[in-house]
Amino acid sequence: MSYNEIPILHRAFALAHTGQYSRVKDLEKALAAEGYARSDPQLQSPSVRKQLRRLCRQTSSLIVTQPEGGEPIGA
Repeated sequence: MSYNEIPILHRAFALAHTGQYSRVKDLEKALAAEGYARSDPQLQSPSVRKQLRRLCRQTSSLIVTQPEGGEPIGA
């Protein structure tokens, strides 16, 4: 199954859970790179955006990098 066969909301939340995105805009860019529509109406819902923002903030703060710019730890 390719990524764009997965419903966009499922994929958005899965990406947000990775901790690699601190902003919803970055998440939208990643979705577009995977072939999803940039302005999908499902992602424009204020409540969905609020949930994604919160999740991105929470999970991105869990990833800590080594001082020398090494690989992420704690992911």
